[in-house]
Amino acid sequence: MQRLLSIAFRDLLDKDIWIAISELSIFFRDLIDINLNVENLRFLHENISKILCKLQKNLSAKFFESIEHFPIHLAYEAILDAPIQFRWIYPFER
Repeated sequence: MQRLLSIAFRDLLDKDIWIAISELSIFFRDLIDINLNVENLRFLHENISKILCKLQKNLSAKFFESIEHFPIHLAYEAILDAPIQFRWIYPFER
């Protein structure tokens, strides 16, 4: 999904919105990588707020609710604990 989302919307959205969505998908792709290093996670943690600001600037304010700030905490949690895919419960809920 991290790769297909940006490809699917390339021709449908404005360039600024498409760039922000592709940066967001790159963020999630890098976050669930098995080989993580702390420097890369710190870089992700610093840049996710910029990515979300780009989305908020270009999209309607109705799009943003309280849950949209959640990715800001994911990189920091990965720095503290371990790679995120080992702590997600989604595969086990099925």
